[in-house]
Amino acid sequence: MNKIIYLLIIITVAGCNSNTKQQPIAANPELATMLEDYYNERMQLLPLEATANGDDRYNDLLPADFTDSYRAKLKDFFTRYKNAIGKFDPVTLNDNDTKSYQLFTYEMDMGLAGLEVNFWEVLINRTILICHLISLSAYRFCWVRWVPGRAINLLKL
Repeated sequence: MNKIIYLLIIITVAGCNSNTKQQPIAANPELATMLEDYYNERMQLLPLEATANGDDRYNDLLPADFTDSYRAKLKDFFTRYKNAIGKFDPVTLNDNDTKSYQLFTYEMDMGLAGLEVNFWEVLINRTILICHLISLSAYRFCWVRWVPGRAINLLKL
């Protein structure tokens, strides 16, 4: 019985002292450069986010985020960086870079999905619904009057 216990102890100690150390994978400098470029360009496109992050370089900018041209810039921005991150193989990245890769891919997918929602149309539809729900007497004081197929600004009345 003692021989079996000694044998188990020797096997355990021998297994713990294995010299097969894995070399850590170095950080990918190309990925770091791409992420830095992404951050700087994102702060320029989203100056309110830059201000919230403490970056005052873009305090003089306030884009009209409801315009088609601005949304086209954002779509191009997210598409470009989604294609750029696709050039990296996550298997060859270290743990930190792999997490950055996964988060960045998720961020690009969510950015593109968010551009598919036309939020300004939702706001107009809600305003029209509120006008219908109030009453005909309050109908005249709404900013938008419903006309089949379009909305008319009541400030012109």
